[in-house]
Amino acid sequence: AMRVLVCNHILMLLAAHRYDYNDLDDIYKHLTNTARAAEDINFDETKFIKLLDDLPAVLRKEYPLLAPSDEMAIQLVEGIRSQVFTITSELFAAFENEYSIFCPMTNCFEVFGLDFLVTSDCQQVHLLEVNPGPDFKQTGSRLHRVIADLWEQILHVVIDLNCLFDDNDEKNNHSKCPGSGEEEDDDDNEKDRVRMSSFDAVSERIRKAESTGRLSGLTLVYSKQWSVASIKGGMSFN
Repeated sequence: AMRVLVCNHILMLLAAHRYDYNDLDDIYKHLTNTARAAEDINFDETKFIKLLDDLPAVLRKEYPLLAPSDEMAIQLVEGIRSQVFTITSELFAAFENEYSIFCPMTNCFEVFGLDFLVTSDCQQVHLLEVNPGPDFKQTGSRLHRVIADLWEQILHVVIDLNCLFDDNDEKNNHSKCPGSGEEEDDDDNEKDRVRMSSFDAVSERIRKAESTGRLSGLTLVYSKQWSVASIKGGMSFN
């Protein structure tokens, strides 16, 4: 089984120099890596390292014709976010069964860093690359809290979703996770049915946590019961 969640606090890195496609000699007009941008004498974290949530204000100030109102600016940003979610979902759907190059391990999680490019009209989002070992220093010191929040929410998902809910909340769904003993049935069909029920129950619990704001930092974009991990063809701790 495989689930893919995207961090809602999407980092927005700006080039240290204003972009000019006619000038190929100035790398600071084309590279947005924090490590390279920081080499520029005029580098300022508050100007060049932002979150996607900061984009509406940038659009209103720098591109008033593109976003003549706050509502239009927010609409453009939400369109970008929606495309990021869709592309990420389609990406893992495409590679999820590519056993030769993508072998997710059972009972494990991975953190990927995806780079996207947004067109100048903010209408289209393109995937640039996928990093299996993301650089968490890209946030700089000002936004390091984003990484702390990300790991806190990841641990809630992979260790104990009940931490997100009050004692009075219904916990029956979570108690049906695989490994709880409920699938100890000799009948294979019954095992499959219970596994499916458990998987769906946890996915539904994640969505509930999202909708109630208890898992505000992550969005579930892909959830599939049967995956390469289920055939145990990749690496294993056993």
